[in-house]
Amino acid sequence: MIFAGILAGGKGERMNNGLPKQFISVCGNPVLYYPLRQFCGIDQIGKIIVSCHRQYMDLAGKIAHVLPGSDKITVIEGGQTRHQSLVNIIDHIKQKGFSANDKIILHEAARPLVDADVIREHIENLAHCEATNTLFNAIDTMMVSLDGEFIDEVPPKGNIYHGQGPQGYDLGKLIYVLEKEICDDDVISERDLCAIYVRNKRKVKIIKGNEKLFKVTYPKDFKLLEYYLQKEDWLI
Repeated sequence: MIFAGILAGGKGERMNNGLPKQFISVCGNPVLYYPLRQFCGIDQIGKIIVSCHRQYMDLAGKIAHVLPGSDKITVIEGGQTRHQSLVNIIDHIKQKGFSANDKIILHEAARPLVDADVIREHIENLAHCEATNTLFNAIDTMMVSLDGEFIDEVPPKGNIYHGQGPQGYDLGKLIYVLEKEICDDDVISERDLCAIYVRNKRKVKIIKGNEKLFKVTYPKDFKLLEYYLQKEDWLI
């Protein structure tokens, strides 16, 4: 089975809005609606687990209920951190049972414009890779500074990517990593799973992303989201 884990636990404190960003309505639907609709439409995905703050679990359930394929979706309580929300998703799957060949695709609700082709690319590659991540070629020249005052390194732009989402994992191996290969500093610093995989010499296959997979972080990002939703066939 292929699971999808949707991380929707953020409080959206940078939005200056009464609701977390994933529940703010854009073009007639909450932000969470859009990625859920995409994942529900992928036949290969058998179950979708949404983790969110306890206060908003009923609201997330109402959003899920209107979607075709809503019977795939389960809403669970998230944690205080992204890592704990991920652990809660994995624990929920372990309690319900899984098989050795199962996979999981993890996605942030704050990246609502994930398209079906990207999701399918992850599914296809997880058949022979233990991990996948969505990357987008950097447009700007990136620079490294170790002290915040002087530039120490300018990596070749052709080798630099922006990390986006979703990420895909062999479920059994992900459970092993979470139980055996994560250190306390990884949890405290909220280190990305992909960084932990790379540190431990695990291969992560690149799935090409796109400019629409931006993360809704600040109020101005809603204008960009609205632009794409109105421009394309997302409202049908």
